[in-house]
Amino acid sequence: MSRPVSGWIRIVTAALAVAAMTSGLLWIAEPAQAHDQLVASTPADGEVLQAPPEEVVLQFSGELMELGGIIIVTDAAEQSWTEGDLAYDDTRARIALQGGMPDGWYEIRWQVVSRDGHPISGIIPFVVGDAGERPSPAATAPGAANGQDSADTREPGVPGAIRIVLIGLAGAVIAGGGYWIASRFLRRRVTQHGTDEPGSP
Repeated sequence: MSRPVSGWIRIVTAALAVAAMTSGLLWIAEPAQAHDQLVASTPADGEVLQAPPEEVVLQFSGELMELGGIIIVTDAAEQSWTEGDLAYDDTRARIALQGGMPDGWYEIRWQVVSRDGHPISGIIPFVVGDAGERPSPAATAPGAANGQDSADTREPGVPGAIRIVLIGLAGAVIAGGGYWIASRFLRRRVTQHGTDEPGSP
Protein backbone atom coordinates (compact mmCIF):
# COMPACT_ATOMS: atom_id res chain seq x y z
CA MET A 1 0.00 0.00 0.00
CA SER A 2 1.44 3.43 -0.90
CA ARG A 3 1.77 6.17 1.68
CA PRO A 4 -0.77 9.05 1.66
CA VAL A 5 0.32 12.16 -0.21
CA SER A 6 0.45 14.22 3.01
CA GLY A 7 2.71 11.60 4.59
CA TRP A 8 5.26 11.88 1.79
CA ILE A 9 5.19 15.67 2.00
CA ARG A 10 5.90 15.57 5.73
CA ILE A 11 8.84 13.19 5.22
CA VAL A 12 10.39 15.30 2.45
CA THR A 13 9.92 18.54 4.41
CA ALA A 14 11.46 17.08 7.57
CA ALA A 15 14.47 15.79 5.64
CA LEU A 16 15.05 19.18 4.01
CA ALA A 17 14.74 20.97 7.34
CA VAL A 18 17.30 18.65 8.97
CA ALA A 19 19.69 19.15 6.05
CA ALA A 20 19.35 22.93 6.28
CA MET A 21 19.92 22.92 10.04
CA THR A 22 22.98 20.68 9.73
CA SER A 23 24.58 22.82 7.03
CA GLY A 24 23.91 25.93 9.10
CA LEU A 25 25.59 24.47 12.19
CA LEU A 26 28.60 23.44 10.12
CA TRP A 27 28.77 26.96 8.69
CA ILE A 28 28.88 28.42 12.22
CA ALA A 29 31.46 25.95 13.53
CA GLU A 30 33.87 25.81 10.58
CA PRO A 31 35.41 29.32 10.70
CA ALA A 32 36.30 29.08 14.40
CA GLN A 33 38.15 25.80 13.84
CA ALA A 34 39.91 26.57 10.58
CA HIS A 35 42.35 29.31 11.54
CA ASP A 36 45.95 28.35 12.21
CA GLN A 37 47.60 29.61 15.38
CA LEU A 38 51.06 30.62 16.50
CA VAL A 39 52.34 27.85 18.79
CA ALA A 40 55.98 28.88 19.38
CA SER A 41 58.57 31.48 18.43
CA THR A 42 62.31 32.04 18.49
CA PRO A 43 62.93 34.35 20.27
CA ALA A 44 60.11 33.47 22.63
CA ASP A 45 57.60 35.95 24.01
CA GLY A 46 59.42 38.08 26.63
CA GLU A 47 62.69 36.16 26.31
CA VAL A 48 65.90 37.88 27.45
CA LEU A 49 68.86 37.07 25.18
CA GLN A 50 72.49 37.62 26.05
CA ALA A 51 73.41 37.96 22.36
CA PRO A 52 71.40 39.20 19.37
CA PRO A 53 69.52 36.49 17.44
CA GLU A 54 70.46 35.74 13.85
CA GLU A 55 66.92 35.06 12.71
CA VAL A 56 63.29 34.96 13.80
CA VAL A 57 61.36 31.69 13.49
CA LEU A 58 57.61 31.43 14.04
CA GLN A 59 55.98 28.01 14.42
CA PHE A 60 52.30 27.62 13.52
CA SER A 61 49.71 24.89 14.02
CA GLY A 62 49.43 24.22 10.28
CA GLU A 63 50.90 25.08 6.90
CA LEU A 64 50.38 28.67 5.80
CA MET A 65 49.53 30.24 2.48
CA GLU A 66 52.76 31.61 1.04
CA LEU A 67 51.41 35.06 0.25
CA GLY A 68 50.70 38.26 2.14
CA GLY A 69 53.06 37.36 5.00
CA ILE A 70 55.39 39.78 6.74
CA ILE A 71 57.74 39.68 9.73
CA ILE A 72 59.61 42.75 10.94
CA VAL A 73 61.71 43.27 14.06
CA THR A 74 61.83 46.84 15.38
CA ASP A 75 63.70 48.47 18.24
CA ALA A 76 62.48 51.26 20.55
CA ALA A 77 63.31 53.82 17.87
CA GLU A 78 61.15 51.97 15.29
CA GLN A 79 64.21 50.92 13.28
CA SER A 80 63.76 47.64 11.42
CA TRP A 81 66.44 44.94 11.86
CA THR A 82 65.19 42.32 9.42
CA GLU A 83 66.90 41.60 6.13
CA GLY A 84 66.13 39.41 3.17
CA ASP A 85 62.80 37.83 2.34
CA LEU A 86 60.34 35.93 4.48
CA ALA A 87 60.78 32.18 3.99
CA TYR A 88 58.32 29.37 4.64
CA ASP A 89 59.43 25.96 5.88
CA ASP A 90 56.55 23.52 6.39
CA THR A 91 54.64 25.04 9.34
CA ARG A 92 57.32 27.66 10.07
CA ALA A 93 57.91 31.17 8.81
CA ARG A 94 61.39 32.67 9.23
CA ILE A 95 63.40 35.74 8.37
CA ALA A 96 67.06 36.73 8.89
CA LEU A 97 68.18 39.64 11.08
CA GLN A 98 70.92 42.18 10.56
CA GLY A 99 74.05 41.97 12.66
CA GLY A 100 75.06 44.52 15.27
CA MET A 101 71.74 44.77 17.13
CA PRO A 102 72.42 46.81 20.30
CA ASP A 103 71.09 45.95 23.74
CA GLY A 104 67.48 46.92 24.12
CA TRP A 105 63.85 46.01 23.77
CA TYR A 106 62.59 44.64 20.46
CA GLU A 107 59.26 43.61 18.98
CA ILE A 108 58.56 40.93 16.40
CA ARG A 109 55.58 42.18 14.42
CA TRP A 110 54.13 39.53 12.18
CA GLN A 111 51.23 38.81 9.92
CA VAL A 112 50.64 35.65 7.89
CA VAL A 113 47.74 34.14 5.97
CA SER A 114 46.11 31.07 7.47
CA ARG A 115 45.40 28.09 5.19
CA ASP A 116 41.72 29.10 5.16
CA GLY A 117 42.66 32.46 3.62
CA HIS A 118 42.26 34.63 6.73
CA PRO A 119 45.17 36.81 7.94
CA ILE A 120 46.39 36.30 11.51
CA SER A 121 48.82 38.63 13.24
CA GLY A 122 50.55 39.40 16.49
CA ILE A 123 53.44 41.05 18.35
CA ILE A 124 56.16 39.28 20.33
CA PRO A 125 58.46 41.36 22.56
CA PHE A 126 61.97 40.23 23.50
CA VAL A 127 65.11 41.72 25.01
CA VAL A 128 68.76 41.73 23.98
CA GLY A 129 71.31 42.23 26.78
CA ASP A 130 70.79 44.83 29.52
CA ALA A 131 67.79 46.68 28.20
CA GLY A 132 66.62 48.58 31.26
CA GLU A 133 63.02 49.64 31.59
CA ARG A 134 60.73 48.79 28.73
CA PRO A 135 59.73 51.81 26.62
CA SER A 136 56.11 52.73 26.01
CA PRO A 137 54.43 50.23 23.64
CA ALA A 138 54.43 51.27 19.98
CA ALA A 139 51.46 50.87 17.66
CA THR A 140 50.39 47.24 17.69
CA ALA A 141 49.67 45.05 14.71
CA PRO A 142 46.08 45.24 13.45
CA GLY A 143 43.72 43.32 15.74
CA ALA A 144 46.51 41.77 17.82
CA ALA A 145 47.66 41.97 21.41
CA ASN A 146 51.25 41.39 22.48
CA GLY A 147 52.26 37.79 22.02
CA GLN A 148 48.87 36.76 20.75
CA ASP A 149 47.59 35.84 17.33
CA SER A 150 44.20 37.00 16.22
CA ALA A 151 41.71 36.51 13.41
CA ASP A 152 38.15 37.56 12.79
CA THR A 153 36.18 34.29 12.79
CA ARG A 154 32.99 35.93 11.56
CA GLU A 155 32.12 37.02 8.09
CA PRO A 156 32.90 40.74 7.59
CA GLY A 157 30.02 43.00 8.61
CA VAL A 158 27.77 40.18 9.87
CA PRO A 159 27.58 39.94 13.69
CA GLY A 160 27.21 36.48 15.18
CA ALA A 161 23.58 36.84 16.28
CA ILE A 162 22.52 38.15 12.88
CA ARG A 163 24.35 35.26 11.20
CA ILE A 164 22.38 32.74 13.24
CA VAL A 165 19.09 34.46 12.32
CA LEU A 166 20.05 34.49 8.64
CA ILE A 167 20.93 30.80 8.81
CA GLY A 168 17.55 30.06 10.39
CA LEU A 169 15.75 32.02 7.67
CA ALA A 170 17.73 30.20 5.01
CA GLY A 171 16.70 26.88 6.52
CA ALA A 172 13.05 27.98 6.57
CA VAL A 173 13.23 29.04 2.91
CA ILE A 174 14.81 25.73 1.92
CA ALA A 175 12.20 23.75 3.86
CA GLY A 176 9.34 25.84 2.43
CA GLY A 177 10.67 25.45 -1.08
CA GLY A 178 10.99 21.71 -0.60
CA TYR A 179 7.42 21.50 0.68
CA TRP A 180 6.12 23.44 -2.33
CA ILE A 181 8.06 21.32 -4.83
CA ALA A 182 7.09 18.05 -3.17
CA SER A 183 3.40 18.99 -2.94
CA ARG A 184 3.21 20.02 -6.61
CA PHE A 185 5.02 16.86 -7.70
CA LEU A 186 2.78 14.58 -5.68
CA ARG A 187 -0.42 16.36 -6.69
CA ARG A 188 0.63 15.92 -10.33
CA ARG A 189 1.12 12.20 -9.71
CA VAL A 190 -2.32 11.96 -8.14
CA THR A 191 -3.85 13.83 -11.09
CA GLN A 192 -2.15 11.59 -13.62
CA HIS A 193 -2.71 8.23 -11.92
CA GLY A 194 -5.88 8.85 -10.00
CA THR A 195 -6.25 8.96 -6.24
CA ASP A 196 -4.02 6.95 -3.91
CA GLU A 197 -5.16 3.83 -2.18
CA PRO A 198 -8.57 4.05 -0.52
CA GLY A 199 -8.51 6.05 2.65
CA SER A 200 -5.87 8.54 1.45
CA PRO A 201 -6.71 12.26 1.80
